[in-house]
Amino acid sequence: QKYSPEAALYALPDHKLCVKSIYNYVYAHRIKGVTVNSLPYARPKKDKRYKTKRKEFERGKSIEERPREILKRKEYGHWEMDTVQGQKKKKGCILVLSERKTRQELLFKLDNKQCASVWNTLQDNWDKLKHHIKTITCDNGVEFSTNCELSNNELIEFVRTNLYYCHPYRSGERGTNENQNKLIRRFYPKGVDLSEVTQEELNKIQDFMNNMPRKIFNGLSSNQFLEQNEMEYLQT
Repeated sequence: QKYSPEAALYALPDHKLCVKSIYNYVYAHRIKGVTVNSLPYARPKKDKRYKTKRKEFERGKSIEERPREILKRKEYGHWEMDTVQGQKKKKGCILVLSERKTRQELLFKLDNKQCASVWNTLQDNWDKLKHHIKTITCDNGVEFSTNCELSNNELIEFVRTNLYYCHPYRSGERGTNENQNKLIRRFYPKGVDLSEVTQEELNKIQDFMNNMPRKIFNGLSSNQFLEQNEMEYLQT
């Protein structure tokens, strides 16, 4: 089911195994149909010598201006935003929103990686999103520039006051995003054409991610953790 070994153990009602034993069995080829390449994070490291230079654009608020309390992950509603790309010559990509406290995930299909596509998608969904989003932190990709026209005054005001940009080449400032993107890559490895992906397919992956057992929540899923703390978040 594309779980990691640790998540798979949480899904078992009764077991006497530890995570290290599972990994040892995988490396020793003792689990039928499972190889090292089956592991979610078994992939080669990038060569950092060949970084592409980002296009420059006028940015809004720096992450340095973001309230420091957000780092503590005590309050629900602070999200990180990114895009997951497919084949370089294809336009399709995925808009990813990750909530820092609960690791709740939202996925949206984009027709292309342009700022108008990103903000129009958020604008179309803003009425149901605005009650759950207090801030958004994104990277310096040109798709997150605000050089496009918006008609929703509430979203315009949000972008002006509650959108923050990370420092260039500091993906660790969006660590939740980066970890969640690895889960998406279990379904869509790099190089896959995302132009034919449907929103219905993304909804299924979103449900998978939000219902997957997580070590950080002692085996609860993001949805279960959110439900358990729902009254607290509604009050804040």
